[in-house]
Amino acid sequence: MRIEARKLAVISLLTVGISWFSNAENFDLDIDSDGQTGALTDGLLILRHLFGFSGSTLTDGAVALGASRTSPEAVREYLQVNAAELDIDGDSETDALTDGLLILRYLFGFRGDTLVSAALSGSASRSVPSDIESYLSNRIETIACPIETEGFRLKTGSITWTDYVDGSPNVHKLYPSTADEILTAHLIGGAIDLNNLNFLLSPEDDGGKSPAISLAINSIPAAGSTGTVGISLKLYDGSDAARDQGERVIQTAINVEWESSGTAVQFTTPTQTINLTLVTAGGTAVEGTQNDFGGELLTFRGSGATGATLDLQLASFLTEGGASAGVDLSGHFVVGDYFFQVVLAGFEINDANNAKFTTIQGSFSTDDTPGVAAYVEDVLVTESAGTATVPVSLSRASNDDVSLQYQTEAVTAVAGTDYVTSSGTLTVSAGDTSGNISIDIVGDSNDENPETLILRLTDPVNAALGRSSSEITLVDGPVAACQ
Repeated sequence: MRIEARKLAVISLLTVGISWFSNAENFDLDIDSDGQTGALTDGLLILRHLFGFSGSTLTDGAVALGASRTSPEAVREYLQVNAAELDIDGDSETDALTDGLLILRYLFGFRGDTLVSAALSGSASRSVPSDIESYLSNRIETIACPIETEGFRLKTGSITWTDYVDGSPNVHKLYPSTADEILTAHLIGGAIDLNNLNFLLSPEDDGGKSPAISLAINSIPAAGSTGTVGISLKLYDGSDAARDQGERVIQTAINVEWESSGTAVQFTTPTQTINLTLVTAGGTAVEGTQNDFGGELLTFRGSGATGATLDLQLASFLTEGGASAGVDLSGHFVVGDYFFQVVLAGFEINDANNAKFTTIQGSFSTDDTPGVAAYVEDVLVTESAGTATVPVSLSRASNDDVSLQYQTEAVTAVAGTDYVTSSGTLTVSAGDTSGNISIDIVGDSNDENPETLILRLTDPVNAALGRSSSEITLVDGPVAACQ
């Protein structure tokens, strides 16, 4: 089979008439073009191609949800034209049991000797694990780790809240905590666009877009699992889940059905009648019924544990200003504080620490001219890396340069022994949405537990701080690509 695979690869090269001196600048191992490279999608497509598969047997079950290169012909052409880039071990041939296996192992998180063991040809010119890793990392934007099938579970890290300003995304980060089966995630630093919300609730079509909360997940139920989730939504005036005197509440409930394929989840909102209630500032309940509701409320997007999300459209049930339900919500929002609460009934979902939650809630503010918010993320890095790269993102691009002061602080890591004390200014240029801060790490041969330090941001200019500190964790061994 190995010889046949090599023959097929050579025939493919001769057929399309390409050279082994191809330009890698425009090549990426994201074969199905879904924005990330996955072992069970792109890796499998490459392996099948190198084994000689074509037609539907090449692509069936191996193309990610949301991919833009999906047909067998398009996939095959992309792989043929870029065949030289699939020569991972540098022996001037492409082989399923060497190059294909190296790609698949790398995407599954194998590194070092376990990456290359028994997967190199006898004439390989690229045989050192670090050289293989470097070659592959330069051809991969984002690794999509395989999603698990242990039920719905969130990934570690932030929740994304996408709002819209003048029709363009304003992407905030929320950092959740779980207690008493309630996942709480407040929007800090940024604000939701008042104009977009009121456009959304206007009886006329003014182009408003529903804000959406995206929960990054690394596990879904096994293939064939099905269920129905009852979603109750409440939106309060004020900063908590209580209606004080003079405050209003909007509430409704919707049923959504779901089915898992093991790699993706299909959510369907059956056409149904929903009741919408507005409790006015004076305490009067105004009720209405919206017939034939079937809007998109909960969706699964992406593929793999790197890019899969559950997206909740927070205001999709209000898209017509409540007019069809007999409740006028036009002009409902003003500049101020609000609190959302979403209760999920009949839906088993855990946070990243496997703590069950049945409610998602949080506070946010609205503004008619929302500014830019800056968020800094936690980092896990091996001591041998030499540098910890800490990403800082902006909710949207600023018209002016954004600057932030930063300073390291010791926790269990020791300055001078485990890392180099660092301080300075990060500048994110006008028009950009991200920047990185590099902290030098001091490696040693000691067998140690993970050690941590803090990178703290202060004194923002042309942005507000949505998250002001990052925890940097230093570990002795390698950090797996899929965690």
